[in-house]
Amino acid sequence: MYRRVAKLSEHGYIQRRQDSSTEKAIFAISKKGAEELVEREEASEEIFSSIVRLNERRKSTLDYALTLTQVHVCFELAGRVSPIKLMHWQNEGKVIYDKVTVRERVKDGKCRVESKEVTYPVRPDGFLMFHDTRRPEGENRAPFFPEVELQRLKLERFQDKIKGYEYYHDQGLHTKRGLVSKILG
Repeated sequence: MYRRVAKLSEHGYIQRRQDSSTEKAIFAISKKGAEELVEREEASEEIFSSIVRLNERRKSTLDYALTLTQVHVCFELAGRVSPIKLMHWQNEGKVIYDKVTVRERVKDGKCRVESKEVTYPVRPDGFLMFHDTRRPEGENRAPFFPEVELQRLKLERFQDKIKGYEYYHDQGLHTKRGLVSKILG
């Protein structure tokens, strides 16, 4: 496998970015590799919109991608020895992005409280579905949105993020908007 990866990298079909301090590496398809796949009709033209120039990514983005991958691998490995299995994993993206609007009581600048419509974005780092093999069919699946934070978020921003998820769940939007069926197809 390592020889194949080295050849693909050598010929410019994939890009490699390595963190010298940890020796971890991320591989991504290059523009040349995507062009080849489209030419062979093994990928659509849309692949170009998803290509990210890996060499231009910041270290924090690399750390984020590696951490999210580690979380995914941990759930996969845990499922090997547990009755709770990871049934589906979807990385972040537009298909799982949404928003929720609620009426909240807020203070204005003059210490008055008023009711105001507030919209919270729901932009999880992924979507995952667990399957509990001990429970009866129809009651054995549980969807989750993983969140990975590597940077220090301001407390207010983090609280807003959590409020958004809470309101989203309370309004049942994950089922009303067909998010789970959209993701799982």
